[in-house]
Amino acid sequence: MMPVISEEEWEAFGQLCTILRPFEEMTTEMSGEKYVTGGNVIVATRILKDTCEELYKMDNILPQITAFIGELDKYIDERFDKVEKSGSFSLCTFLDPRFKMAAFKDQSEAAKTKRRVQDKVQEMIARQRQEVPAEPFAPSNKKTLSAWDVFDKFMSDKITSQQGTPLSKAIKEVQMYAEDDILLRVDSEGNKNCPRKWWAAHRHIYPNLAHIYRTNCNIVASSVPCERLFSKTGLIISDRRSSLKSDKVRQLMFLNVNLD
Repeated sequence: MMPVISEEEWEAFGQLCTILRPFEEMTTEMSGEKYVTGGNVIVATRILKDTCEELYKMDNILPQITAFIGELDKYIDERFDKVEKSGSFSLCTFLDPRFKMAAFKDQSEAAKTKRRVQDKVQEMIARQRQEVPAEPFAPSNKKTLSAWDVFDKFMSDKITSQQGTPLSKAIKEVQMYAEDDILLRVDSEGNKNCPRKWWAAHRHIYPNLAHIYRTNCNIVASSVPCERLFSKTGLIISDRRSSLKSDKVRQLMFLNVNLD
């Protein structure tokens, strides 16, 4: 005999779908394997936390659904309460041109991350100067004095005096990046903007930050890609193709994953 679902249960199911939709969206976003997701962790956590606060305001919400929202809210606090203190995730968030410091709920953590990035840039600049020391001005070997020799001499002195310390150059680069326009999440046509392409276009403006982005911003490891492989393998191995050898299955899976 089929169970009978009451009207109240149908209403509860509808409210559950509304509640879980934002969580499903964030799960899908964090399950990507072809774009950087490290900078999305802090943002996703803040979105879901704020979503729970909005869900409490739903009209005609059932008591059991209110309790369910409370459990979700509690779970987010228990698991992700200190996510903004994570050195890896905070660095990825700050260097994501879509978020920068605006994505942090705790602006003191955003300021700490900015200083940490600044220290990294300072170390890089200092190391570069040690590896490539500045060459002093050398006049031409011509017997006659050229007017451009005089120009090159005072320009060399001017450049040397304005070169600045590694700290001052680091502060300038990080501050310029922080004050630059935030990259919109989607463009005018509704397509998602890619932070990796943004950095490729701005790598000459912020060379040291671009290097830090390339070497530190990552894709968060998850079990989703492995589960996708298992699902695809299940489509390859069937009752009619049960005699495939393991080497052949491995070759087919390689082609399946790497070819569109």
